[in-house]
Amino acid sequence: MISTPMFEQFTLPYLKRACQEIEHTIYHLDGVNQLNHLDCLLQIEELDAVQWIYGDGQPSSRHWIEVYQKIANAQKGIFLIGYYEDIEIVSKQVSKGLYINGGTHDRQLGIEILKQYQVPNRRASCRERV
Repeated sequence: MISTPMFEQFTLPYLKRACQEIEHTIYHLDGVNQLNHLDCLLQIEELDAVQWIYGDGQPSSRHWIEVYQKIANAQKGIFLIGYYEDIEIVSKQVSKGLYINGGTHDRQLGIEILKQYQVPNRRASCRERV
Protein backbone atom coordinates (compact mmCIF):
# COMPACT_ATOMS: atom_id res chain seq x y z
CA MET A 1 0.00 0.00 0.00
CA ILE A 2 1.15 3.50 -0.67
CA SER A 3 0.34 6.68 1.21
CA THR A 4 -2.18 9.18 -0.09
CA PRO A 5 0.52 11.74 -1.02
CA MET A 6 2.41 9.06 -2.99
CA PHE A 7 -0.82 7.95 -4.66
CA GLU A 8 -1.53 11.55 -5.67
CA GLN A 9 1.98 12.00 -7.04
CA PHE A 10 2.67 8.69 -8.76
CA THR A 11 -0.69 7.12 -9.56
CA LEU A 12 -3.42 9.72 -9.87
CA PRO A 13 -1.99 11.59 -12.91
CA TYR A 14 -1.80 8.34 -14.89
CA LEU A 15 -5.30 7.30 -13.88
CA LYS A 16 -6.66 10.69 -14.93
CA ARG A 17 -4.97 10.43 -18.31
CA ALA A 18 -6.22 6.87 -18.83
CA CYS A 19 -9.76 7.93 -17.97
CA GLN A 20 -9.52 10.77 -20.46
CA GLU A 21 -8.44 8.42 -23.23
CA ILE A 22 -10.80 5.50 -22.56
CA GLU A 23 -14.49 5.91 -23.33
CA HIS A 24 -15.96 3.95 -20.40
CA THR A 25 -13.98 3.54 -17.18
CA ILE A 26 -14.39 1.51 -14.00
CA TYR A 27 -11.81 1.52 -11.22
CA HIS A 28 -11.42 -1.69 -9.21
CA LEU A 29 -10.92 -0.57 -5.59
CA ASP A 30 -9.83 -3.71 -3.77
CA GLY A 31 -9.63 -4.00 0.01
CA VAL A 32 -10.16 -1.76 3.00
CA ASN A 33 -6.58 -0.49 2.80
CA GLN A 34 -7.47 1.16 -0.53
CA LEU A 35 -10.29 3.26 0.92
CA ASN A 36 -7.84 6.03 1.78
CA HIS A 37 -7.56 6.65 -2.00
CA LEU A 38 -11.31 6.85 -2.67
CA ASP A 39 -11.57 10.63 -2.34
CA CYS A 40 -8.77 11.09 -4.88
CA LEU A 41 -10.44 8.70 -7.30
CA LEU A 42 -13.81 10.40 -7.02
CA GLN A 43 -12.22 13.67 -8.13
CA ILE A 44 -11.46 12.19 -11.56
CA GLU A 45 -14.24 13.71 -13.64
CA GLU A 46 -13.91 11.17 -16.46
CA LEU A 47 -14.09 8.13 -14.15
CA ASP A 48 -17.48 6.52 -14.77
CA ALA A 49 -17.76 3.92 -12.03
CA VAL A 50 -16.07 2.23 -9.08
CA GLN A 51 -16.08 -1.47 -8.26
CA TRP A 52 -15.57 -1.63 -4.49
CA ILE A 53 -14.43 -5.03 -3.21
CA TYR A 54 -14.03 -5.14 0.55
CA GLY A 55 -11.59 -8.06 0.52
CA ASP A 56 -11.26 -11.46 2.13
CA GLY A 57 -12.18 -11.73 5.77
CA GLN A 58 -14.29 -8.55 5.70
CA PRO A 59 -18.05 -8.21 6.18
CA SER A 60 -20.13 -8.48 3.01
CA SER A 61 -21.29 -5.56 0.84
CA ARG A 62 -24.33 -4.77 2.99
CA HIS A 63 -21.91 -3.56 5.69
CA TRP A 64 -20.32 -0.93 3.43
CA ILE A 65 -23.36 1.24 2.62
CA GLU A 66 -21.47 4.45 3.48
CA VAL A 67 -18.81 3.62 0.86
CA TYR A 68 -21.43 2.99 -1.82
CA GLN A 69 -23.28 6.19 -0.86
CA LYS A 70 -20.07 8.21 -1.10
CA ILE A 71 -19.44 6.85 -4.60
CA ALA A 72 -23.04 7.54 -5.65
CA ASN A 73 -22.92 11.07 -4.19
CA ALA A 74 -19.90 11.75 -6.42
CA GLN A 75 -22.11 10.90 -9.44
CA LYS A 76 -20.16 7.71 -10.18
CA GLY A 77 -21.67 4.37 -11.05
CA ILE A 78 -21.20 1.41 -8.74
CA PHE A 79 -20.28 -2.06 -9.98
CA LEU A 80 -21.78 -4.19 -7.20
CA ILE A 81 -20.89 -7.85 -6.77
CA GLY A 82 -22.55 -10.11 -4.24
CA TYR A 83 -25.34 -12.45 -3.34
CA TYR A 84 -28.93 -11.36 -3.69
CA GLU A 85 -29.46 -10.68 0.01
CA ASP A 86 -26.65 -8.11 0.04
CA ILE A 87 -27.61 -6.61 -3.32
CA GLU A 88 -31.18 -6.14 -2.14
CA ILE A 89 -30.03 -4.23 0.96
CA VAL A 90 -27.50 -2.05 -0.90
CA SER A 91 -29.90 -1.26 -3.77
CA LYS A 92 -32.49 0.06 -1.29
CA GLN A 93 -29.92 2.52 0.07
CA VAL A 94 -28.21 3.38 -3.22
CA SER A 95 -30.75 3.20 -6.00
CA LYS A 96 -29.05 5.00 -8.91
CA GLY A 97 -26.06 4.00 -10.97
CA LEU A 98 -25.82 0.36 -9.91
CA TYR A 99 -24.31 -2.25 -12.19
CA ILE A 100 -25.17 -5.55 -10.56
CA ASN A 101 -23.34 -8.88 -10.76
CA GLY A 102 -25.03 -11.17 -8.30
CA GLY A 103 -26.18 -14.63 -7.64
CA THR A 104 -28.16 -17.00 -5.50
CA HIS A 105 -28.05 -20.69 -4.76
CA ASP A 106 -31.78 -21.00 -5.46
CA ARG A 107 -32.77 -21.20 -9.15
CA GLN A 108 -36.38 -20.07 -8.59
CA LEU A 109 -35.22 -17.08 -6.57
CA GLY A 110 -32.77 -16.28 -9.37
CA ILE A 111 -35.62 -16.20 -11.89
CA GLU A 112 -37.65 -13.94 -9.58
CA ILE A 113 -34.68 -11.59 -9.18
CA LEU A 114 -34.28 -11.33 -12.95
CA LYS A 115 -37.95 -10.37 -13.21
CA GLN A 116 -37.61 -7.87 -10.35
CA TYR A 117 -34.72 -6.11 -12.09
CA GLN A 118 -36.46 -6.47 -15.47
CA VAL A 119 -33.67 -8.47 -17.09
CA PRO A 120 -34.94 -9.85 -20.41
CA ASN A 121 -34.83 -13.65 -20.65
CA ARG A 122 -32.81 -13.54 -23.87
CA ARG A 123 -29.85 -11.96 -22.02
CA ALA A 124 -30.12 -13.85 -18.77
CA SER A 125 -28.89 -17.26 -17.89
CA CYS A 126 -29.66 -19.15 -14.71
CA ARG A 127 -28.18 -22.44 -13.75
CA GLU A 128 -28.24 -24.32 -10.54
CA ARG A 129 -25.01 -24.82 -8.70
CA VAL A 130 -24.19 -28.42 -8.12
